[in-house]
Amino acid sequence: MQLTLIGIGTGNPEHLTLQAIRAINAQDLILIPRKGAGKADLAELRRTICDEVLTDTRTRIVEFELPVRDEATADYKQRVDDWHDAIAKTWQQAMAGHQAEKVALLVWGDPSLYDSTLRIAARLTPPPDRSNPRHHIVAGINRRSCAPRQRNRRAVSCDHRTAVAG
Repeated sequence: MQLTLIGIGTGNPEHLTLQAIRAINAQDLILIPRKGAGKADLAELRRTICDEVLTDTRTRIVEFELPVRDEATADYKQRVDDWHDAIAKTWQQAMAGHQAEKVALLVWGDPSLYDSTLRIAARLTPPPDRSNPRHHIVAGINRRSCAPRQRNRRAVSCDHRTAVAG
């Protein structure tokens, strides 16, 4: 099984890269996390993206409940480690029973910038083989790239008063 972490930018289907659209359509299974009623819009945006760009009718979509951190664990690092273990287990349970060679998770922004997603992927059993990585990253457009354009502004401005020491 190969896990692909696909960057979906800000969640706007128009901000997907062509590489992301192709990756979505190359999957056997797409996992959509549900983060509770207060964040139902996050799963809905992922569904909307799939509705708009997924053309392969063989691709299955499976939703799952994302675990929450156990606030009863006093040590923060241990709480996060336990939570990441629980998320990895939940990902595996969501994949179980599906004959899927290629599985994807749609990740906000650019997955390579979110080390927790990569740490969770590394916890899948069996662990990825370093010589043949089991997870692949498709970069996404991050919010910083989109924000200036949405306000019709430049991302970088040159100020003639700026001096660079050399």
